[in-house]
Amino acid sequence: MAKEDGFCIRKPIINKKELKIDLDFRLVDDRNFDAVHIENLGSENADASDISIESSVLTGVELTNSKLKGIKLVDVQIEKGNFANSDWEGGFLDRIDILSSRLTGFKIADGNLRDVYIKNSKVDLSLFRFSKFKNVCFENCNLVDSDFLEATLVNVKFSGCDLSKVEFSHAKFERVDFCGSKIDSIKINAEQLKGITVDPSQVFTIAQLIGVVINN
Repeated sequence: MAKEDGFCIRKPIINKKELKIDLDFRLVDDRNFDAVHIENLGSENADASDISIESSVLTGVELTNSKLKGIKLVDVQIEKGNFANSDWEGGFLDRIDILSSRLTGFKIADGNLRDVYIKNSKVDLSLFRFSKFKNVCFENCNLVDSDFLEATLVNVKFSGCDLSKVEFSHAKFERVDFCGSKIDSIKINAEQLKGITVDPSQVFTIAQLIGVVINN
């Protein structure tokens, strides 16, 4: 479990010495992958339901434009992946690291994300509407124009991220940390402020966003 300033997140449990190389990365309904290393393979435009990937490492995997309803990922490390314009409606992610990946236009509406760490990735134009986040960290990510409408965020940290024009309207916040991130033009309601943490440099921006007039 990684800890930083009181923020706790469980890391993926993977025995990398026992991983099998999988050269057959075809995504069809109800297929399960367990303890595999999938590298530089792709399944673009895949359309399948109830895929499961557990205790595995995915490196350089291409899943652009995929439709994977109800996908389940548990104890998975993803590096240099490309999931642009993919739709994982109702997906379940638990103990996941996503590193240096592209998730532009990624959708996971009504999903469930627990102990997920996303670092150095493009997550712009993504859609997380109605999803539940618990113990999730975005670090050094571009989330411009992303949509968290009516999502539930509990113990979520945005560190060094660009959150310009992100939609947070009607999202439920509990221990959400925006410190060190760019929050220009985010869409947020005044009643949500009780659940967030900002640094001193962000206070003026938050005040402007909720319509407070400050006279110099």
